[in-house]
Amino acid sequence: MDEEEIEAAEQELMRLEHDWMTAMQRRDSVALNRLMAEDFILTSVFRGVMFTKWTFIRHTLRSLAVESFEFHEERVVAAGDVAMVDTTLTQKATQNGEPWNLRALLTDVWVQRDGRWQVVIRYTRLPTEYLDSR
Repeated sequence: MDEEEIEAAEQELMRLEHDWMTAMQRRDSVALNRLMAEDFILTSVFRGVMFTKWTFIRHTLRSLAVESFEFHEERVVAAGDVAMVDTTLTQKATQNGEPWNLRALLTDVWVQRDGRWQVVIRYTRLPTEYLDSR
């Protein structure tokens, strides 16, 4: 990839990150299915869970209501058909009717397959300032 292609991929990946969170917010199973690879896995260190694609989608549709979200400190590294997005997410939401507002560090790995990007890995963890305050 030349520099122009890398920049275009980086912009597309941040758009896809926003599309993914918007799909969660709208509880749009079609968009979630399209954006997430079949072999998707989420590891949440601070929640101590691991979700597959369909576990994640079911959880999002049944339990999670995202009111708002924002990305901060976005960094994208693209290399051919693989890219990593590293960012901080703030989210206002409820889970099973209880507040689920958070600030989390995200690392998402995207792979380009059949001409489109899909997320294959999401790894979440707490920001250092939270850990330092405990």
